[in-house]
Amino acid sequence: MSGFTLSTEKLDYSFDERGVLTGFRECATGIDLAKPGSYAFYLLPGVAVKPYPEAVPPAEVIYAQNVLTVRFPTVCFNLLVQCFAGHLRFTVIDQQPLGVDYGRFVFGGAVLRDDPATSFSGTAISLHLRCNLLELPGRSEQLGALAYAKLGAVGASAAIAGAKFEDLRAILKRAIAHLSIDDIPMKPYGGPYGAEAPGARDDYVLACTTPDISDDRWLAPLLKSGISQVDFHHGFLYRHADYRFDPDLFPRGVLDFRSKVSDVLHEQNCLAGLHSYTGMVDVRSNFVSPVPDPDLYSFAEYTLAEDLDAQSDWLSIEENATEVPFYQTTHTTQEVTCLLIDHEIISFSGHDDAHRLTGCRRGHLGTTAQTHRKVGKLRHLRSMYNLFQCTPGSALFYKLAKNKAQTYNEGGFDMMYFDGLECIGACCTGDLEGLGWYYEALFVRETLRHCIRTPLVEYSTLHPLLWTARSRAGAFDYPTAAYKRFIDLH
Repeated sequence: MSGFTLSTEKLDYSFDERGVLTGFRECATGIDLAKPGSYAFYLLPGVAVKPYPEAVPPAEVIYAQNVLTVRFPTVCFNLLVQCFAGHLRFTVIDQQPLGVDYGRFVFGGAVLRDDPATSFSGTAISLHLRCNLLELPGRSEQLGALAYAKLGAVGASAAIAGAKFEDLRAILKRAIAHLSIDDIPMKPYGGPYGAEAPGARDDYVLACTTPDISDDRWLAPLLKSGISQVDFHHGFLYRHADYRFDPDLFPRGVLDFRSKVSDVLHEQNCLAGLHSYTGMVDVRSNFVSPVPDPDLYSFAEYTLAEDLDAQSDWLSIEENATEVPFYQTTHTTQEVTCLLIDHEIISFSGHDDAHRLTGCRRGHLGTTAQTHRKVGKLRHLRSMYNLFQCTPGSALFYKLAKNKAQTYNEGGFDMMYFDGLECIGACCTGDLEGLGWYYEALFVRETLRHCIRTPLVEYSTLHPLLWTARSRAGAFDYPTAAYKRFIDLH
């Protein structure tokens, strides 16, 4: 059976007409890192499951005039292939028929082995927001870009490269040089540029209490310890979602924070960080009170079985009240029994039969008690880290991203920590199941889009599409031992 080879100056990437990978070779030495039996193209189910399912190979692969046709029994993809000096670029340009639920289409795939005789390595990088990867960029074992039926394959694009490990970062820089923030979450201090970002290797401390900022003495211990960055954690100086700063400390809000905190840090050549939980809503914010935002995320919905007046401390639902949860599991102990109906939040504390919820607090969290008609829908709000969540992709989702960027700009911040990104993924249920990676990256992209100055970026959640925006790694929430003066003093 004949086959095809795509080449860069350093890599020969070969596959046959059935999509089987036949070579991932270093041009200079002929060393082949491809593991026998792996595929360059295949299908996977739409949602990742364990044990991992076997790949569905294509029925036919054809390559002619820079267009690669990958045909499966139910769907066919056409990809534009471009061979550059350091990398190969694959872009899905057509799918036939449209509307087929093929799950996930993997292209540019390879399972690689290490060879002690060379530092030759393979890696991939996404070139499109709707294109995921099997592994983070770096010295990879499993290459592959993924297009999702739920998002649409056309436009999905990725680059793969094979080169000496020490050359990969420069190659990845060139691979994304034509991109902008419209394509992927990226900034000049992220991904392959992260190691060069100013301050990316400096020590920082999380400020998790309200400091006494009446004079400059609060800075002295930090400067003595060699700390040059202060990351201001949410909940003390400001709250999530609407970013309202403590009015007692900052009567003019974020502008006072800038003059009293950020500017003071800058005078000492220190950086200020905005550390907030991602896509989450403080229960005290104006997205909850006086009128709750309709895009607050709910994990369940119940139906009123009877009319409800504005005074009743119990309500009747058509569903089984004994199955309505009184607890939520994701680091949450507060506001876990909140039901949103129309413009009112009602909390409950128990049930007294199969259809009645009792102990209802009406007009909860600053909302207004109202009358509600039978068959009205009660949405059980998700609480994580004692905060409400936004629905991924909703208008509120975009508002929260823009609010974070606006606070960063106005507050004179230099760094951003996107904490709790995994909660966006946890809210990707139903039709959005399996797309947490996409909406997490979308939130980061939409935030960075509105930043006037380039921030240093960090998050505790990391998947391939987030790598190109990340500036640094290595935050430690539980300092115990290290070769750092701050740890020694701590």
